[in-house]
Amino acid sequence: MDGAFTRNTPLAKPENYGSRAIPIADFRAFVAKEISRHNLRDGRRAKACRGRILAATFEESLNASGTLVRRATEMQRQYCLLAGEGITAKSTNREIALGQEPFRNRYWAEELIAHKGRKLMVRFDPDHLHDDIFVYMLDGRFIARAPCIEAVGFNDAEAARRHAQARKLFQRKQRELLDAERRLMASEVAALIPAPGNLPTALPKVVRLHPYQDAAMRGPSADEIDDAFSRGVSASFRSVTPFTPATRKRDG
Repeated sequence: MDGAFTRNTPLAKPENYGSRAIPIADFRAFVAKEISRHNLRDGRRAKACRGRILAATFEESLNASGTLVRRATEMQRQYCLLAGEGITAKSTNREIALGQEPFRNRYWAEELIAHKGRKLMVRFDPDHLHDDIFVYMLDGRFIARAPCIEAVGFNDAEAARRHAQARKLFQRKQRELLDAERRLMASEVAALIPAPGNLPTALPKVVRLHPYQDAAMRGPSADEIDDAFSRGVSASFRSVTPFTPATRKRDG
């Protein structure tokens, strides 16, 4: 149990307390062994023990006094050891659903047919939800032992509780996110967009214009204008037909 126990009081914790955990099955076996060791230890100095073990002293006291030992009935053990929950039997098929939605185990017994739509007291082992459950009337009358007909949920109530808590937390976070989005105006949403970074504006040390851009910005020179004009005049003369005057006929 090193690292997973306290001393004589919960406040007297060793330095390594909480450094490890003990499986529940191992813990139960350890407690049972220690109780047995305590009851079988010799040399008890109590007046009734006279050096004997506690188990022998207890057995002698029962035989000498003739005390009638009363033991708990099965129903009393169920009330003491099992968890209880009030559940309404379904009016359609009279079955009982136990667990968190949508993971609910289903239980049914023939005796439940006469109790459709009625609220009943269900007793069950929270560590073994796939086992049979015990169904009672609200006044304590036993109805039936109902087996699990469909195990779709958790077999452990604690695991089901943790799952339900995680699911509710996720749903609450989603609702809060949706409400926050609904409350923001378009301008507020735009303000949340990060501003772009500044682009580098440094130019290289040596630059020159593109030759076509240089000619377009400079415009045609005087020589280029004269050459263009001469080409235009030559083309116009080539397209004109020469004029020939008509010859008059002599009188015969």
